[in-house]
Amino acid sequence: MNQVILFLKKDKVMKSIIEKVGEVKLTKNSNYFESLVEQMIHQQITGKAAATIFQRFKTLFPDELITPEELLKLTEDELLSAGISRQKRGYLYSLSEKFIDGTIKPEKFEQMTDEDIIADLIKAKGIGPWTAQMFLIMPLTIYGEA
Repeated sequence: MNQVILFLKKDKVMKSIIEKVGEVKLTKNSNYFESLVEQMIHQQITGKAAATIFQRFKTLFPDELITPEELLKLTEDELLSAGISRQKRGYLYSLSEKFIDGTIKPEKFEQMTDEDIIADLIKAKGIGPWTAQMFLIMPLTIYGEA
């Protein structure tokens, strides 16, 4: 049975919302590195400020494609110009290094347990258990399009 139909039968509140808004198609962001970077940038600042900083940060990358290799090419001053604090710059560099050296293995996430993914992620400075757990919920991060 179609999952949406099953969902609509089980949840009357969501059914009324979906009837008003329409069906939302969900996709996941498979750029796990970008998802983690965005989470790190959002840590401990307001959503609006974080969104602004993240958008400025994205413009530092060719075609706004955030990769560990390209991030390591950026200077501290370039990151600062986007609004990235000194501490977060260190965290972003650490995350990049862990992706490049294979400590974090995103290509294996689909086959790994949640506990194994968390164990890999917390090896990067700036990622603790809570951030790793939120990552498991998010990119599995879902973007909707109405």
